[in-house]
Amino acid sequence: MDSQKAQELFKRYAPCMAYIAVTDAGAKENIGTAFHVGEGVFVTARHVVENAIINEVKATETHRRPLKEVIPEYRDHEIAEIAKTIAQTPTWPVFQNPLRIIKGPFFHTDDAIDVAVFAVEGLHPETPHVPLGRHLDDWIGSTDFILSEALVLGYPPIPLTRGAHLVAARAEINAIIRTPPDLKVQFVVSGTPRSGFSGGLALSEYEFALGVISSSLTKNHDAAELGFMGVVSVEPIYECLAGYKLLPKVQKNQGWDDFWNTDNWDYVIERGRGVAELMADVSLYDDGRQVYVGLYCRELVAMSEGLSAIARAADGKQGNVAKSDGRHARVTFEGDHDHALAIARRAVAAACASMASLGYKPSGRHPSTVAVDATYRA
Repeated sequence: MDSQKAQELFKRYAPCMAYIAVTDAGAKENIGTAFHVGEGVFVTARHVVENAIINEVKATETHRRPLKEVIPEYRDHEIAEIAKTIAQTPTWPVFQNPLRIIKGPFFHTDDAIDVAVFAVEGLHPETPHVPLGRHLDDWIGSTDFILSEALVLGYPPIPLTRGAHLVAARAEINAIIRTPPDLKVQFVVSGTPRSGFSGGLALSEYEFALGVISSSLTKNHDAAELGFMGVVSVEPIYECLAGYKLLPKVQKNQGWDDFWNTDNWDYVIERGRGVAELMADVSLYDDGRQVYVGLYCRELVAMSEGLSAIARAADGKQGNVAKSDGRHARVTFEGDHDHALAIARRAVAAACASMASLGYKPSGRHPSTVAVDATYRA
């Protein structure tokens, strides 16, 4: 990645960054970093905000909007004249105000994973976002990304200066590790680890987030600068965002569709010798805004039984039923989100019971029918 490419990436993604000023449990003031992933949702490192008072969250870098959008009074010929004079389309800087956290911070359910997310209000609606990569842990080979380059962005304090300054550094990926106890993937990055980088962004040269900068990889409580810069990969970020119903639509549209907020119950027929054939799948999708029950059945009788069971459980509150290719159906429900979710949970239990009545068995990774009923009985 040459300097021109690095500068282009910096200009594009610097407005996505914000600093987090905190006071820790020892009354010491610290600073960390967060990055915007869409719809006012930010990702940071768990240790930046856990057990701390958050004093301020603020983006320091402006982003620019077309002048005509900001000041519509300008006429087209005036815009054209300005563009001719400055040899480019005229734009206007948009400055951010301090942001107010309205949801979170929320932490990954595994205490050992250094990921947190939160949502804010007050962010300019045209603020860009960082696209998360699609490299889930099981998909990463031992040599993938090695010696590829990254842009590291964060707010490490700079001595003899006042205020927070966004710092950018070019780095390369030196190693891919899995640290205990969680064994989630981390990238070892060549940049010098400094405390204010925590929660910051490691942006791949291919223009997606490799992950979130975590605490320095050290031993014996050495200073951060004596260790390695560790970057937690994106899978725990997706898990955290989805778990708290904060995964922005722009991230779902990166090829994930409804993957992250869907629970599945697979039903199989055992063919002997450890071979099981998938016959049906019941799914529940809930992203905090939309709710539906999905049904996949290889046999028409199972589809008929499943849809009938769902209709009975919905008790007249069933909404649209969309079918495709005879094997797939999607059922929505009437009412506000909480009411629709309660009905959907009953529908899941009913559909699972109907699959079991046909002789299908839960797959090995599937909870028992009793557990489904206990979990989803409204």
